[in-house]
Order: sequence, then structure tokens, then C-alpha cells
Amino acid sequence: MTSVRDTFLHLLDDNLVSPVTVHHVRQDPDTPANQRLQTNAVNVQFLNDNLHMVVSDLRVAIDVIHEDERTAIDWTKQVWTILGAALYTPIFDYSSGTPVATGQNLSWNQPVGFRPVFDELYTRRGCVLTLQYHF
Repeated sequence: MTSVRDTFLHLLDDNLVSPVTVHHVRQDPDTPANQRLQTNAVNVQFLNDNLHMVVSDLRVAIDVIHEDERTAIDWTKQVWTILGAALYTPIFDYSSGTPVATGQNLSWNQPVGFRPVFDELYTRRGCVLTLQYHF
């Protein structure tokens, strides 16, 4: 499961044009701020796991949030382009620090659709995807 999450985070972080920040929204007792969405970042939050014998799936929420509307739209297009360029990516194990291919693939549902989420302080666009993989 960790490999699936790490692979998806790296797919975005390694392919988005700098200075885009990918923020993994997660429970972290040492850094409580990691539990909150960040402004001026692409926020990625894994919602639930559905483990099955053949194909398992994992829902992921992606929220692009930026103070500047044009930047938020540009970052959303970058994420959309990365996820729309292919239907899958190889899964890697990052536990040793060096990525090692597992021989499995991670795929996601198409089309990837972002919707505006209203907020007076910033521009936010969000989508929820279902990631599928073999366990």
C-alpha cells in the first residue's frame, strides 16, 4: 500500500513544473499542519482503501489551491495533463530510498475532471480519482 501512495505522489511531484509544491495531506503527530490543506500547493489526500483479491482500489482527492487564480488554473492544467497523458504508471518501492520497480502498475479512472470549490480567500479546484492496482 505504501508503494502505491508513494508512486502516485512521486508521479505528480517529479513531473510538475517547479515551483509547484505537492503536499501529502496525512495524519502526522509530529507535524499537525500536515493534516490540513495548504494554500499555494497541490494537495493530495488518500481517502480509503478497498482491498480485493484481484484488483484493489484507493480513492484519492486532489485539491489545487492558490491565492492567484491564474496560477491555480495553470497548476490544475499541469496535473490534468500528467494524469491524462497515460492511463497508468509503474509502481515503485521507495522504502530503500532508491526507487525499485515492483513489476505492477497503478491506473486511474478517466476522464480526470476538476471542479471549482468556492472560497473567498483563494482559488481551489478539486477532483477525486480511483486508483486501481494489483496487490
